[in-house]
Amino acid sequence: MTARNWLKAADRMVLRNEHGDTQLKRLEAQASSLVDKLGQPTQDLRLPQFTIMTPEGGLYDSNVQRLLVQSSCLRYDSSVRSVYGIGV
Repeated sequence: MTARNWLKAADRMVLRNEHGDTQLKRLEAQASSLVDKLGQPTQDLRLPQFTIMTPEGGLYDSNVQRLLVQSSCLRYDSSVRSVYGIGV
């Protein structure tokens, strides 16, 4: 599994409103597998706190909406489902 695939899997969980212990443990196992695939880094790998925010109804920001309109994006959601933060 790649990091991109892991993020897609996490996004699908949010879309399907899957937040049970089984789903969370599966996502955790996939994350551990991904870290193992990366192998031992040459320097200490220290990741600050990893946070995922997925509020009911998503997050809406008028500045983001304005940027999307200016970008000529043909399709976008009115709100963001999740925000992934490292060291936040």
